[in-house]
Amino acid sequence: MPFDNMKISVFILVILANVTLCSVATAGDPAVASCNKTAVELFRDVAPSVVSISGMSIDAFDPRERVKWAVGTGIIVDSEGLVMTSAHVVVELDEVYVALDGGRVAAAEVVGVDSILDLAVLRLPGAGLPAAKLGDSDGLRVGEDVLAIGNSMGLEKTLSRGIVSGLNRTLPVRPMSWLVPYIQTDAALSAGNSGGPLINRCGEVIGINSSMLGDAENIGFAMPINIAKSVMPELLEHGRVILSSQEVDPDDSTDTQQYIHWQRCKGERNFVSAYGV
Repeated sequence: MPFDNMKISVFILVILANVTLCSVATAGDPAVASCNKTAVELFRDVAPSVVSISGMSIDAFDPRERVKWAVGTGIIVDSEGLVMTSAHVVVELDEVYVALDGGRVAAAEVVGVDSILDLAVLRLPGAGLPAAKLGDSDGLRVGEDVLAIGNSMGLEKTLSRGIVSGLNRTLPVRPMSWLVPYIQTDAALSAGNSGGPLINRCGEVIGINSSMLGDAENIGFAMPINIAKSVMPELLEHGRVILSSQEVDPDDSTDTQQYIHWQRCKGERNFVSAYGV
């Protein structure tokens, strides 16, 4: 019995030693530590690069609402003044203004817009602006923690948190939307959030918040940041994304299933954009 007790004691000591070593290694790993920031730390790091976007358009033929206003969110992606946002926030606006961290308001130039991908790039005057760090959306997994920052219902820089609820979602509200594998999240998105960042626990932007499902609670969608990064050079150079002709091949089972799914869902779900107050 004493020998058995000694073996048990040694076994317990070995387990405790391994747990301690693993804990020390994890705590000392800067990559792991940086991806476990608190919500307070993430907001402190990312919020300065989040901007409020507002604009107006004039419709002389609408007697009831000649002046129309739009409100949304944007994210500074370059210290020289480039801002990424959703296309539906700024499209057809006559004037676009951006409110920066600290209260400064500047007129913005719309450099490029693509309505199919729902992405736009603006340019602000000045330099040395706080730019957000863009992450890698290809490595996302369902269940990962995410946070959204945006001008929810006109309330500047509102923070909400949730998880990645799904990947590769298609939105039937948009033409050719099966080409964009949206990120689904349960982080609360409201009117005004469109164009704002969806960030991971590292403080990296992994999506651009775009829409929400109006008939449900906390079902929102964000464009993967890798798609935005891949088309940004074209938006800067040409002002639009040049897409090749897309057709549904009836002999391709994947195309056929996606198209049938899109047609079936088109009239059954109420998708609304997450902007406007």
